[in-house]
Amino acid sequence: MLKFADLSFSQKKFVVAVIENHPEFKTNTQMTLKQVGEITQAWAKERANGAPKVGYPNWMFKANKIEKGLYQLPVPSDSELSEYQTEAEDKANPVKKARAKVAKLQSAKKVMINSNTVAIGEELSEDESRLQAIIGEDDSFDLDLSDEDFSSILAEAGIEVGSGSRDYY
Repeated sequence: MLKFADLSFSQKKFVVAVIENHPEFKTNTQMTLKQVGEITQAWAKERANGAPKVGYPNWMFKANKIEKGLYQLPVPSDSELSEYQTEAEDKANPVKKARAKVAKLQSAKKVMINSNTVAIGEELSEDESRLQAIIGEDDSFDLDLSDEDFSSILAEAGIEVGSGSRDYY
């Protein structure tokens, strides 16, 4: 049996919509196939008038089958319901989430490497950040630079480069 915590966001959305629009399923958590069909068809017809926009719950029929034509609705606890509400608010307001991400990036650590200031985030290792400092953010490239010259520049900066050659087709 699937529990509410195991469901995806859209599956949780279906369960919450059923509970909000048909409160009898909060205590009696068993649904017949006929009830599921009636509920989802009624919502599809009234979608333009503000009915919940949820899909048909095929996920419930295999995992939460009690017997032929009878299925268990994974009803959330109060704490799970409040977590879902928080998640729904975050999805409804992506600007708030984007601002938090920008604030996190602005608070990234700064490191001085060869008189260049480089930001090191969690996703960059120290070697990667040193490589970024060597390459810089300049889009121009010296086409006369051979592989040995570039390898020597990296070696001077303390970055080891593997000595194997790979052919890509």
